[in-house]
Amino acid sequence: MMKVRLATVCLGVTCLTQAAESVVQSARSVPVVRDADVVVVGGGSAAVAAAIAAKTNGASVFLAAPRTYLGDDLAGTRELWPAPVPEFSVHPLAQRIFSLKVPFAYQADVVPDGAHTDPGNTRLADGVQFSASTGSVQYNSNVVLTVTFAGTGSVTQLDLHYYVRTLGAGPFNTEVAGLERSEDGASWTVVACNTQLEQLTALADDNTWLARIVPVAPFRARFVRLACNIPPGGTYMRQLLDELTVHTSLGDPIPGSSFQTTPLALKRALDLALEEEGISFLGGAPVCDVLRDAEGKPAGVVLANRAGRQAVTARVVIDATESAWPARCAGAVKTAFTPGDYAFSRIVVADATNAPSAPGLSVVALPGLAYQAAISGVAAPSGMPTSVDGRVYRCTFNAHMDTGSMLELLEIEQAARDLTWTKTCLDQADRLAWLPPDRIVGVAPEQAAAWPGAAALNLDAFRPQGVPHLYVLGVRADLPRTLAADLQNPARQMALADRVGAAAAVEALARAPLAGVALPADAGAVPATEEVREMLAGLPPALTNALGTVAEGARSLPVLAECEVLVVGAGTAACPHDHLAAARGRFSPACAGRGWSGGCAPARRSTRRCAPRPGQSRNAARCHSAVGRARRDQRRPRRRRHAGAGCALHDGRCADRRPYRLVLSW
Repeated sequence: MMKVRLATVCLGVTCLTQAAESVVQSARSVPVVRDADVVVVGGGSAAVAAAIAAKTNGASVFLAAPRTYLGDDLAGTRELWPAPVPEFSVHPLAQRIFSLKVPFAYQADVVPDGAHTDPGNTRLADGVQFSASTGSVQYNSNVVLTVTFAGTGSVTQLDLHYYVRTLGAGPFNTEVAGLERSEDGASWTVVACNTQLEQLTALADDNTWLARIVPVAPFRARFVRLACNIPPGGTYMRQLLDELTVHTSLGDPIPGSSFQTTPLALKRALDLALEEEGISFLGGAPVCDVLRDAEGKPAGVVLANRAGRQAVTARVVIDATESAWPARCAGAVKTAFTPGDYAFSRIVVADATNAPSAPGLSVVALPGLAYQAAISGVAAPSGMPTSVDGRVYRCTFNAHMDTGSMLELLEIEQAARDLTWTKTCLDQADRLAWLPPDRIVGVAPEQAAAWPGAAALNLDAFRPQGVPHLYVLGVRADLPRTLAADLQNPARQMALADRVGAAAAVEALARAPLAGVALPADAGAVPATEEVREMLAGLPPALTNALGTVAEGARSLPVLAECEVLVVGAGTAACPHDHLAAARGRFSPACAGRGWSGGCAPARRSTRRCAPRPGQSRNAARCHSAVGRARRDQRRPRRRRHAGAGCALHDGRCADRRPYRLVLSW
């Protein structure tokens, strides 16, 4: 009977378990597709900031993002509401990505009309605007809105969106009649202010207007009252209000204030920032190795994506990945992992009455964030609501780790999905947020225990010991863990990225031309009868600026699994095939290119879903690691019905989040 081996391209590094054997890949040539002074590995906000800083300081730059989009550090974790820090007010990229969100509660002194109600007093602060029919609150008289903050802080401006209809049935309009402030909610003081009006839409009717209410001087308050009147004269009989936004000062912020963005706004801002700087970048291209020059020093990276593998030569490498894998691949030393319990968090958006709940799970609703969703045109599934009054929940739990391996992390990610599952889920994070305890040993460790400002940090902590021409940008650098926690704020990471990018540019421009760039052979690797085949055709000319190849010596690929049936894919066709093979007694791994079972239309709340990892290839058959075993499906058979005894799901990750190639041998 034919048997299939599943081998990884970890090049001698154990993936999930200790490999008992390996397959030797014969020597070959990898096409060179890019050459740059600095290559930035990573697609997060700090990676983009570092690329811009390097380009600004005279270096040519190429950015390789492991996922198919930029901003995975924030969009992947859905941690889109970082705490305000001074760097937000001075960093141009941070200002481009984020706006300051002030949470508040409010109460109107009159009841809204039933045509445009305000369930739970949330519609004026739900972030949704420009829809008079579905997003507004209607008052048939003058109204006073009392706004309550979590504590006392500075107020610098209020923005009120409202609608105007001058013709047709039931015209409406609003005028701001006054503003008051209070410290205790009982004694009120009139605030002198100027109101600036701006028409935001120019339609036949139901136009959106914005009233900017600017105090003559900023003031401190715990409560604010805003009077909104129907203009006198009898023309208007009602008013339709929409979003109310409060602005505060970073020097004296209203408690609970945070900067915010959305996944699409984040991705668009980062894309445009690179394009405007003329920086080439490629998504869905995780790095699987580091090139060496004739002296054994880092000289670029090797990418893996749907087109196979490609080489990018560079004088300096900036490793801005979450695991610092490129640095470790280049020979950097990592500190030992400390076994113990670690805190993990996951963002889930679900109905206000259906928050995630499980033993050991701490759930906090983020204030001032609401997302409405409704089913229209079709009937809701049995037992499901027709609308969801979405809230954002940060779900936190502790999990024990012994080694910090990818297998442990995958188990914890699956546990997080089980713990945070709820039937009204609208959205959820693809990645967990946590602070790893291990770090890359630097030339010199940073001594500061708390954030001293980017300018005060020792850059030698971000240069791995014994590995020249490479920087580690992120929490895996040689920092005290308390400082690493402070560095998780994206604005601080971007400020640090400016320094790292500038230093990398200077170093790259001073380095001699590269010579003898290659991927050295593994010691003792001798090809056997197996042949490892892959696509090595490079990229389309429009995506390249370099020609030629780099030599790759014979290398060992650890065998991840040996099976009788291998299912490539985990969609609606592949999963039944996987199940049938397992039911007949065949060990049958399934390789899911998208990172979850269900293919293009995953049922997020009825399948065992794993975080997507780009870079998988149908042609090169690239994936990363085994995540679903029969023993887990026996524990929770409701969540992945296609899996039975002998089935395993490979979701696109290995122990160090590197892609691997599928090797078939018999």
